[in-house]
Amino acid sequence: MNNSILIQDTEVLIFNPYLNKSNINHIVVFLHGYGANSKDLSFMNKIKPFDNSLNIYPQGFIKLDNQFTTDSFCWGEFSNPNKYNDQMDESAEKIKKLIFEAKKKITNSENIKISIVGFSQGGMLAQILAFTKIHNVENLILLSTMLPDFSESKFESKINNFFIGHGEYDEVIDIQSAVMMYNLYTKHGYTVNFNKYKTGHNIDYKLFEDISIYKFN
Repeated sequence: MNNSILIQDTEVLIFNPYLNKSNINHIVVFLHGYGANSKDLSFMNKIKPFDNSLNIYPQGFIKLDNQFTTDSFCWGEFSNPNKYNDQMDESAEKIKKLIFEAKKKITNSENIKISIVGFSQGGMLAQILAFTKIHNVENLILLSTMLPDFSESKFESKINNFFIGHGEYDEVIDIQSAVMMYNLYTKHGYTVNFNKYKTGHNIDYKLFEDISIYKFN
């Protein structure tokens, strides 16, 4: 079943042919980058690691005035630095509520595991979610992203599998940003799998082989 529904005032794509069956015990949230929309990462639903989970693709809560496309959204507006951090926090809070709404669609919701996949600005939002809103994440997968602005005192969350993937030729977010993330999180005791790819600011298909050992079911 592939649905497009409104939750928390935004379009959310839900993918899973087993949505109404009781064997679903995992929700994976996919957070797109700046200027994209809920469909941007939906191709990932066809990849084997995500076959047996309830996969949700929210859309950014802020619509951008983009002359090239009408379907351009973000989680926080970079051009508004005075409000940016508040917007990112508000987006994280809404995603937290969205996950709660999605859990109600599953029979054994009390045992649901949560994983987050975030690309670019979506990866920044994923970190805010994992460290300030949810605190118990099965898989945190950060792709072509950088550290958000938050306090290191927040680093008390449980993350069972922590993955950073970044293109060596990323022209939007330099790979040194990924190195900084890796160094910071390992300093705080997290075991982080850091993989570099021969690509730019996009998702290398080798990623799916690299995370195939992680559990999403």
